[in-house]
Amino acid sequence: MNPDLILLTETWLKPETPNSFFDCYRDYQIYRKDRPGETKGGGVAILAKNGMICSEMFLPHGFSNSDVLILRVKCKAGLDTIIVNWYRPNVTNVDALEILESTLRNLSTYSCPVIFAGDLNLPGVDWTNLYASPTHSQDKFLQKFCEYGYAQKVEENTRGENILDVVLCNEPNLIMNVAVSAPLANSDHSVVQFQIKTDVCFKANDDQPKRDWAKANFLGIAVELELTNWNSLFANKDVDEMYTTFLEKCTEFCEVFVPFKRPMPKNSKSLRPKEVKKLHRKKLAAYKRKKITPTTANKQKFKNFSSLYKTAVLEHSLSRERKILSNANQKSFFRFVNSKLVAKPGVASLTHNGVLHNSDAEKADILNNQFSSVFVVDNGNALNPGKI
Repeated sequence: MNPDLILLTETWLKPETPNSFFDCYRDYQIYRKDRPGETKGGGVAILAKNGMICSEMFLPHGFSNSDVLILRVKCKAGLDTIIVNWYRPNVTNVDALEILESTLRNLSTYSCPVIFAGDLNLPGVDWTNLYASPTHSQDKFLQKFCEYGYAQKVEENTRGENILDVVLCNEPNLIMNVAVSAPLANSDHSVVQFQIKTDVCFKANDDQPKRDWAKANFLGIAVELELTNWNSLFANKDVDEMYTTFLEKCTEFCEVFVPFKRPMPKNSKSLRPKEVKKLHRKKLAAYKRKKITPTTANKQKFKNFSSLYKTAVLEHSLSRERKILSNANQKSFFRFVNSKLVAKPGVASLTHNGVLHNSDAEKADILNNQFSSVFVVDNGNALNPGKI
């Protein structure tokens, strides 16, 4: 399974949790909506494959703290597709109904199809007969979806005897091959897989050879820059023409003095040992048996294989980290550490005249003043390449 989009609910994450928690191979763009403050639970996320052209859409300010994430995906057919991932707690909440009404109303102004997915916690809704229990206003939720022309595509139970996870679409024929499969790790919700009958747009694959600046002959470039008659090249040209000429000469120098390199092939995702893959297959087989014949014994076998698989995956990850720690290669160690950071570090706080400065504007001014103070005005003398 190699999905283009992954929708997650109840992530239980905090802002300090790194994105590598989801994707240690960095194969996906990660959009998150963590629950703010110290409140436990909740949270949603959407993982979009790298290169997919998409952008996040936002709810009105009053609903910004809700567990709702909206992504607009560019498609080749000319119309974008809007993906809504929503987690609604199983409580009576008037705000949730207002959020749904506002979201459906706003999205109805777009001419593109909308897919509404996630965990809505509506066990009292009969999606086949379009009937709902009034408990926790479930009938009102169903009424809103019907009012805006959405149809439910999940027909199997996703948790216990209930359909809690939904894939609703205002263009039902767009959704195909819906399947309910084994839960991930120790989740109590089944995985819902489906296909969208459209081709999404990806950015052009940048597999062209790149310059190897580590092996560049900067001395040769410096000599060529010094020997070039710039006055002759810039004569009778305006600023834009001079800049274009300068770039053309720099490109010529790069062709001569900077060699090409090809990107290293990406590590295969099949890095997990055969034992882990074997346990994963056994877990899936146990889930299918439990689904067909839900006896106590089959349920217990699925639970056991799920636990064994989770332990094996954890042990494999720990073994990989131990190998990196025992390796004397510092580059590998810091590459691994950086991959686990929430964000790449920027310019740290700077001290100037005994005062600590944190804002970007203040740090930019300090650095600018420092660079200006050591700047040397060209005196017209020829450079000595040996001292460059």
